[in-house]
Amino acid sequence: MDRLSQYFPKVLVALFIAVVLAFIFFHFQGYSSSIGWNVTTTAESEAFYTLPFKKGPFQFSFQGEKYTLAENFSAGPIERHFTTDAVILSVILLGLCLMLTVTTYLSRMWFIGIMGLFIFFIMNLHLPEVRLFGFGERSSVAVVIILVIYLLPAYLFHAFIKGVDFGWRLLSFVLLSVGVIIFAGVETIALQEQFIAGSYFGMIALALIFLFLIAEENVFAILYLITQSKGGRSNHVHFSVFSFVYLGILIAHYGKKAGFWNLDIAFFSPYLLLTLSALVALWSLKFKRSFFEGFISVEYARVLYCSLGMVVIGFLTLAFSRGNDPVYEGLHYFIVYAHLAFGTMFFLYLFWNFVSPLGQGMQVYKIAYKSQSFPYVSARLAGLAAIAAFFFLANKEPFLLFRAGHYNYLGAQAEVQGQDRLAAEYYREGMIYGYDNHFSNYKIGYRELQKGDISEANYRFGRAALRYPSPQTFVNQSATAAMNGETTPSLISLQNGLRAFPDNNQLLNNLGLTYADMGKTNEAVATLLQAQPESQWTNAAQVNLWKVRGMDSAQAEQDYEAGNLAVKANILSALMDGNVQTSLSFDSTSLFPSYPLHRLTFLINAAWYFEDGQVARWLDQSLSGQLDERMYWAGRNAMVMSHFKAGQINSALQALDFLKTEVPAKESGKYLNQMGLIALSQHAPEVAIDHFEKAIDAGYEDALLNKAACLLELGEFSKATEWATYLVALDSGYSALKKDIQNLNSTENLTPDQQLFRLYYLYSTYSPGEVNALLSQADEQYIRSLWAKVANEQLEEQNYEQLKTYRAVFNSLLPAQYFEEPDALLALADGSVPQNDHTLSKILAFQDPGEQVSALVSLAGMNSLNEPLVLAISKILRATSLSESYDVLVKAINFNPRSVALHQQYIMAALEMGLENYANDAMQKLTTLTTQNDYQLFYQQYLDRKKVLDTSGSW
Repeated sequence: MDRLSQYFPKVLVALFIAVVLAFIFFHFQGYSSSIGWNVTTTAESEAFYTLPFKKGPFQFSFQGEKYTLAENFSAGPIERHFTTDAVILSVILLGLCLMLTVTTYLSRMWFIGIMGLFIFFIMNLHLPEVRLFGFGERSSVAVVIILVIYLLPAYLFHAFIKGVDFGWRLLSFVLLSVGVIIFAGVETIALQEQFIAGSYFGMIALALIFLFLIAEENVFAILYLITQSKGGRSNHVHFSVFSFVYLGILIAHYGKKAGFWNLDIAFFSPYLLLTLSALVALWSLKFKRSFFEGFISVEYARVLYCSLGMVVIGFLTLAFSRGNDPVYEGLHYFIVYAHLAFGTMFFLYLFWNFVSPLGQGMQVYKIAYKSQSFPYVSARLAGLAAIAAFFFLANKEPFLLFRAGHYNYLGAQAEVQGQDRLAAEYYREGMIYGYDNHFSNYKIGYRELQKGDISEANYRFGRAALRYPSPQTFVNQSATAAMNGETTPSLISLQNGLRAFPDNNQLLNNLGLTYADMGKTNEAVATLLQAQPESQWTNAAQVNLWKVRGMDSAQAEQDYEAGNLAVKANILSALMDGNVQTSLSFDSTSLFPSYPLHRLTFLINAAWYFEDGQVARWLDQSLSGQLDERMYWAGRNAMVMSHFKAGQINSALQALDFLKTEVPAKESGKYLNQMGLIALSQHAPEVAIDHFEKAIDAGYEDALLNKAACLLELGEFSKATEWATYLVALDSGYSALKKDIQNLNSTENLTPDQQLFRLYYLYSTYSPGEVNALLSQADEQYIRSLWAKVANEQLEEQNYEQLKTYRAVFNSLLPAQYFEEPDALLALADGSVPQNDHTLSKILAFQDPGEQVSALVSLAGMNSLNEPLVLAISKILRATSLSESYDVLVKAINFNPRSVALHQQYIMAALEMGLENYANDAMQKLTTLTTQNDYQLFYQQYLDRKKVLDTSGSW
């Protein structure tokens, strides 16, 4: 070989091996390279009650919605990857160019013969159909131009300019091919499709030639391994045993394929057998020198073999990458036929001619192809006859499959051209020739699914799963059965799929969900546990497992740390179901990257489970996209409760006030009730009852009882009795409540529960000793609620000494944290600075006045319903920053418009600020909030203070 091309054989061998590896890759990929998986995530909401609090005998809680996710796999359409097609076709085209190049070195007879076949190949491409070079469909000019482009230089290299190096010849054909593609005047994809469809049967012919060349190579490899060393006296036995094992495996697989028996050879794959034979044939060329020495050199023979192998294996790789199963299943037959026929005949040829040399330990592989009494050509002809026999015994099934594969490629080409109806007809023809082939049935099944014909789609997916199935067909067959309400067939489809693909995660996942939907929880858990997580994006089995499994807090913490947001969301839902507290914490770093539905569901559940102010901020951001309206409302409500748990009462009320205007009128009662509960929990029954009455007007029945509790909190017992009577008329179950309210006027013959009921609302009528005695039979929740009521009311009424007396009673009954705020406010009332761990105490310890003012304003702005604290902060600010004190009161009144004390302090602050008009307006409003006597007393204070300010000239 010339200097320029002396490295070509090595490069080609490397390229050939790379093509073989690509073929193996796509073979193991199966249909996954052509059919993608989709994950459908559904969010299911569940109403629940949480954040309980007690008001004496009443137990309240907030209603929310938590979400669980279910992730179900479905298979998409058969996809086209045009770039992959282009790469594979480039390899095939390079192989054809190499074959043309080698042909120019052959004798005249072989050159003319191969060029004749090349002309036939080009004509069968039907290039006028794509209007190559702009010529019409009926014109043959484009074909003539292509023939001239390739045949003219080939003939020149062969007959006239023989001195041109191999590399330059190859480069010429490659550049001419590139030029045709560039200047064809046709889109590259259209040209690809035409080449695939037009060259199809030519490629099949080349594939069969390649198979016939390599089919006996494994028997030769056995011979080489046994006879490479001299002196083995039992080589004929060893050769026979190993050959029989090899041929026995082939016979067993053939019998299974022909339906003679049902014997699976687990480790056997005809396609891996093909790759093994191809590699062995590449190695063994040097031992066949005698066959082609007068015809072509060993170097050119290796180039020709590699180029043919690149074309054939590239063609098979294309079929695997496209999922066109009739193509490679048709060749499957010929792979087995050829290896069995030629392998058997080659074994008989060797045994007949060389049994004595084998027994003598000679290196028979060196003389295996020398002419003998049983000619080698006779063995080859016998092999061809055996292949023909196999072919006709199978009723020409491989040929029918090849026809189906061709129709599939034609259908795909029609789809690219936008001719969907024509494509469907091609696929139907494919179903006729290759009955139950996967590609045709899947194409039609998916087409019917998109049209909405679920029954036909289910039938077609079922047919696709019969001969050459894929996990995708079983999943879609199951899904379409479920769409028709056929639960059991849906289940059976998945079970059949797992028999064919035992470890497929998608099938296991969907089967687990199907079991769960059928109420078979144990089977669902067992099935989902078998599925392995694919990645952080498709951790579907783990998501679904936490939807159905029982609570295991240790496993929950482990899976929470390792899982994606969907897993975390379902774990939080399960923890809330079991009311289980863990050491888990909210971590915003896991929020991105993530799917929006995963993120939103996680944040909604996190808002209910964690007490972290960050959750509300992230949730607010996540609610800005396009969402289902119910999920949006649930997210807003969860955000509200996140504010509530963080002590941001004003933010919670403000968000709820906006939310009730966004929902339909019939839904607004739920959120009005939530506002009332928040106000009630913060000891603001005057505000709460307004919200409950509006909720009742909106038809929200839960607010009926809540209004009764507010009336009792306000001490309006006669109104409470009237309301209880109304409730009894609605539902006799309220009779016990009515009786308890009526017993407030009595101290005799009360049950322990009735005594505690009376104590809560009339504690001021009991002595400290009596209070202590009754509390000894109460639970801690009741004690906490009573202390909160006592402390709040005594602070509002400024009964500080009485509060100290009650504190002594409760001191031994509650932890110190429940006394921090009352103690801090008592210290301020006594004129001292509080020294405990309350936030107010810490702020007052700040050295920087500006920082202290800012912190006090922030603290007061968190909860305007906490009247005693807001009033105390306002008084503190009044001494250093009157405007800040005024602003705190303005904000507080907006949230707590029924507070007399806040209005009174606001009036005085406005007066001192010189805002007399505002003060007068507030005085007018005060007349509606207090009694006439109380108003007159305060009005006198107002006049006195105004007189002082007038005299001092503060304005």
